[in-house]
Amino acid sequence: MGNQRILIVEDDMVAGVYFQQMLVEQGFDVAGPASSVEEMMASIADARPDLIIIDIILSGVKDGIEAARFIAERHDIPFIYLTSHTDPDTIARAKATGPYGFLLKPVNPSELAVAIEFAIYRHGMEKELRERERKYRLLADNMLDMVGMCDPWGIFTYVSPSYAAVLGYPEEELLGRPLYAIIHPEDLPAIRDIATRSADDDASGIAAYRVIHRDGRVLWFESKWKVLTGEDGRTLAAVFSMRDITDFKRIERALLESEEKFRYLFELSADAQLLVDGGRIIDCNSAAVNLFGAVSKEQILEKRPHELSPDIQPDGMSAESKMDEILKFAYELESISFEWMHLSLDGRQVPVDTTFTVIPIAGKRIIHAVVKDITLRKLALEALRRSEEGYRVLVETMSDGLVQGDEGGFVSFVNDRFCEMVEFSKNEIFGKSILDFIHEDDRENFQEHLCGTKRMGRGGQQIALKSRSGGKIDTIVSPRSLSDDRSRPNGIVAVFTDISDLRRLERQVLETSMKEQQRIGRDLHDDLGQILTGTGFLCESLVRKLANKSLPEAEDARGVFSLINEAKEHTRLLSRGLSPVEIDSGGIVAALERFARTIEGVYSVSCELRCDPGLAINDSMVETQFHYIVQESVTNAVRHGGARQVHIDLGKNKGQIRLSITDDGTGIPADVDPHKGMGLRTMRYRANAIGASITIAKNRGKGTAVTCVLRAPAVPFDKKY
Repeated sequence: MGNQRILIVEDDMVAGVYFQQMLVEQGFDVAGPASSVEEMMASIADARPDLIIIDIILSGVKDGIEAARFIAERHDIPFIYLTSHTDPDTIARAKATGPYGFLLKPVNPSELAVAIEFAIYRHGMEKELRERERKYRLLADNMLDMVGMCDPWGIFTYVSPSYAAVLGYPEEELLGRPLYAIIHPEDLPAIRDIATRSADDDASGIAAYRVIHRDGRVLWFESKWKVLTGEDGRTLAAVFSMRDITDFKRIERALLESEEKFRYLFELSADAQLLVDGGRIIDCNSAAVNLFGAVSKEQILEKRPHELSPDIQPDGMSAESKMDEILKFAYELESISFEWMHLSLDGRQVPVDTTFTVIPIAGKRIIHAVVKDITLRKLALEALRRSEEGYRVLVETMSDGLVQGDEGGFVSFVNDRFCEMVEFSKNEIFGKSILDFIHEDDRENFQEHLCGTKRMGRGGQQIALKSRSGGKIDTIVSPRSLSDDRSRPNGIVAVFTDISDLRRLERQVLETSMKEQQRIGRDLHDDLGQILTGTGFLCESLVRKLANKSLPEAEDARGVFSLINEAKEHTRLLSRGLSPVEIDSGGIVAALERFARTIEGVYSVSCELRCDPGLAINDSMVETQFHYIVQESVTNAVRHGGARQVHIDLGKNKGQIRLSITDDGTGIPADVDPHKGMGLRTMRYRANAIGASITIAKNRGKGTAVTCVLRAPAVPFDKKY
């Protein structure tokens, strides 16, 4: 009997002790006795009994039946009544509380033990049954499928909550109604027939039919059912589940329509299309008939794809073995694309682009092949290949260096000439920044051109490259940006023209011209100037002699003397113009000081010269060209720009000699191209001849700013060449 605990509720203390001893002797654990409902309530909380024995008649306000009702409402504990009364009213009241037994006093010990064991066993079974029912109901209530039960006449006796969610019918609206009430009228005869046969055969089954939603919509459902029968063979109920297959039906209908469309597109497609099953062609369209040069489909059907191909494919593989391998991959990958060479029935080789796709047809996995004739594309690609080859030969043999870079400026292509110029191999150049091969003096300038922040002249820009050995290669570069098909920048290409020999020749020609000018200037100064000076002294002496004799010819002699002095001054100016820096020595600083004084005296303007103390260029070529640039700039500013103030600055900073001329005139007119004017072009030519850069632009305030920078320390001509 284990440790089953029994609570005795008996207001007769003698009887209570008697029952207690009887139960202890039977091996039960006894709590109580409790003499009232209140004591019983306390004992239940403390002792937690497995069963309660209650005397129907208890003293007090509440009797044993009231106590039992309390137990039934608040506790899941079985109880047995003790009574010495058998009147119908008392028994009826007691039965209404759901007792697990009645024992009449006096109680036989063995009958008491049996009653207790049976009550506890029955309670356990009922509890287990309730738990199972709870689980099954919980399962049914929470299933996505709708679960229902009907009686033998098809009336709903149970519906799961999903009916409301799926069909919109609340539970209370369906219970008591026939299942047929929600089935589509057109499907009712078939469903009634199935139900009748199932009832006769005690069967289960599956059926698909339409159901009417509460809002009037028609939905498709698949239903599984089972008919329950009793031992006598009578139908007790039918249990069924219903699943919404409306989407499936919609897909099924769409699939049928899709198959019809597929057949339509298959037949009318401009591309050749085949259906392959088991390695053989089972169907084709008219475009395939034309592609293979056939007269009808029958010439193609039942053939294997390799039988419509040359024995050997262009890659050297056997057509049969290669096609078998492709078919295998197609079934594994579901889809595969490849190029193939077919052989038409009239002997023509036809290059094609083929796509194999596995599709389900009639429950089988069939290969759908789309075959596109790419003869024209192959011809175009061959023409493009020849064009690219010609372009590559042209680029590789051109006399200029060419570099192509990506959007980050890193080299992606370079020709042989550029490699020769910078003394690096292609492998050493690839992947490096183009700026790595630009001379340090020009990197910032080149970067500005690439970024579009600086305008490049129509003839390109002079940029110096840097070779492996550190040499400086003068070039004219024309960089251009590359764009993708959406006009987004995705790289650059730059052509570098080596002008080192041209610059060397220009400097030699200019040096020769300058030396000849200097020679003529010296001859004018040293020879003609001395002759005129001597002639002037003689003429002056003659004037004195004639004046002492009071001869009238003395006045004519004075006129001749004045003309001789005027000729001397013109000769001096000519000699300085031909060699402004060398004549009378003093270098560029002295020459610029004389020029500034001359400008102030002739034009009555302010011309201020500022030079770094002790500045020495030591290159007559550079000094002479600087002087001519200053002369051209200042003359233009005063004559054409109406300048009243001119500033000339000459200095040396970080190994570079910088010359700048600024004025407060009207500046360069908007309609004048700074790259076309004769004077401006002459200044650019002079700057380039000595390896300097020059910029001519509007001043920040007003007027014009001319800046000339010698990018490397000057080297005397004789030393350099």
